[in-house]
Amino acid sequence: MKLININDLDNEQWDKEILEYDSKYLFHCSEWLNFLRESQGGEILKLKIEENGQVVGYFAGIIVKKGMFRILGSPLPGSTTDYMGPIGNKKDFNLPNFLKALDEFCRELGIHLLELCNPHILEHEAMIKNGFNFNPSGSYIIPLDKDEKTLWESFRDKYRNQVRKAIKNGIVMERACDNEIFINEYYEQLKKVFLKADLTPTYSLDRLEKLYKHLKNSSIISLRARYKGKTIATGIFPHDEKRIYFFGGASLPDYNYLCPNDLLHWEIMRLSLQLGIKEYDTCGGGSFKRKFGYPYVPFNRYIKYYSTLAKIGREAYRIKFLMTQRIKGKFSGLFKHNKEKAHFDAED
Repeated sequence: MKLININDLDNEQWDKEILEYDSKYLFHCSEWLNFLRESQGGEILKLKIEENGQVVGYFAGIIVKKGMFRILGSPLPGSTTDYMGPIGNKKDFNLPNFLKALDEFCRELGIHLLELCNPHILEHEAMIKNGFNFNPSGSYIIPLDKDEKTLWESFRDKYRNQVRKAIKNGIVMERACDNEIFINEYYEQLKKVFLKADLTPTYSLDRLEKLYKHLKNSSIISLRARYKGKTIATGIFPHDEKRIYFFGGASLPDYNYLCPNDLLHWEIMRLSLQLGIKEYDTCGGGSFKRKFGYPYVPFNRYIKYYSTLAKIGREAYRIKFLMTQRIKGKFSGLFKHNKEKAHFDAED
């Protein structure tokens, strides 16, 4: 098996080449790759996979440098990208041969750390045999291969009752087209959500701006939940022709008793049905998503270290990130408390 660098292939041709493969996701498309390049500050890598003179797939990733380490992420952790990895058809994709070829390619490039995630095509036994460690992950995935009535009846009673409650409370759903205003609404709400746990968001407003800069309006849906003219919840849902993804949601905590988030998810599923999208990937776990009543689908994220130092460095970076986030959150919480106290004292 051979891996051939095709970084000079233009965006339109790349998207055309990968379109029909089973394990192709939105995150392989040129729009998303351009977003990654600008938001992560790395170099996009595009490879053609050939075996016995035939094209059997493609590969995309991003190479970044962290200190002394060169990292190839497909996807890169912390890049708000759920899946990438090899693009191929599972029935005839020779994973062991691909892993051997990719290993040789990484050594030639001087890669210190390789990360892969593609639930469709990465088989656990083959990955472990080829020297990969793994972190368990998963998602609640809802099939949208039915009509609206049947989909509605497939949910748990609790979830349907909360959607009904939101409608009865007067929550109105709105598809947002004013991207700049919407992004700021969303991020202000996101900060409030994280502040409840004395944390700060794991990504910046700048990253959201870059996401909307690179994704076409036809590739992303932005939803608002409004109550008495006020935006109380927001959601961001990028999609391709087959799947829609829950990039993120946020809300004003004081209004959560009205159940706006429940209605937000039902609305995106209704819109997806109208667009002919066949699957809603909620992109992760959590108690909120459990209420839909669909099973949690586990998969793994795989890591290969090319030196002991790279393993130590990755763990040190993870700990530093978590500590920094918590410290920032504590300061934000203290600032909020002092601001509210000053306002209270002024009223007295």
